[in-house]
Amino acid sequence: MMIFHLLNSFLIGVLLSDFFERRFPDHFRTIMANLVYNIIYWYSKLQILLTQICNKCITFIETNPSLSKLTKQLNTMMKSNKHIAMMEFIKNGEVADDSINYDFVLFSWIGDNKIVHKKIYKMDEPLVPSEQSDIKFILVELCVREKTFKVYLKTDFYNFYLVGNKFNRPFFIYYIKQYKHIGENITDTSDISNTDTISVKLIDHDVNTIQLDFTDDDQGILIEKDHYKIVNMPHIDNINIK
Repeated sequence: MMIFHLLNSFLIGVLLSDFFERRFPDHFRTIMANLVYNIIYWYSKLQILLTQICNKCITFIETNPSLSKLTKQLNTMMKSNKHIAMMEFIKNGEVADDSINYDFVLFSWIGDNKIVHKKIYKMDEPLVPSEQSDIKFILVELCVREKTFKVYLKTDFYNFYLVGNKFNRPFFIYYIKQYKHIGENITDTSDISNTDTISVKLIDHDVNTIQLDFTDDDQGILIEKDHYKIVNMPHIDNINIK
């Protein structure tokens, strides 16, 4: 249908052009000459403007040490993985414009199976390619402010099970705010912040049941290739579960 409309518009344009050229040959040539001139002029102006904007962006990145470092590391990742799609700075569960003050960086790329893989990086952490983990939890259930719902770390569309990913309080706040529509009826998350206590019930791949209370951003579940670790928890500190 769209192709039909385009062809129809093109034919009408050709017929109108032919009509005006035959009826008003002098005026038509003048109008066409002015039109071509204006197109070339505004194209050149736009090209100059975009070049100036790009140069300012490059200068801003080069004079910002943190952003310059991230850019170089991102370029390295893109050379080793051609499917890199997006880099997001996350602050208090939201995508932020600030590339200096953030909780973590989230890299997303489309894998060979068309699933979007999502790698979590902390501030000043080297950006290196990450492989998929072999583990998958049976259940991850999250509780915050007396609201309980399931966490889906892998679906047919995305995957967080990557080696090196650490699921901590900032990550779960991000998940609540960005993925609340998946399988749950949660409408208002605006008042939830990184200062809230997050409780997680975990049933792992070996049917071990663990209850975790996240009160600090350094606490978390660290994903490895064939196992995971519970880190910085006072009562189960540095547990390494295979």
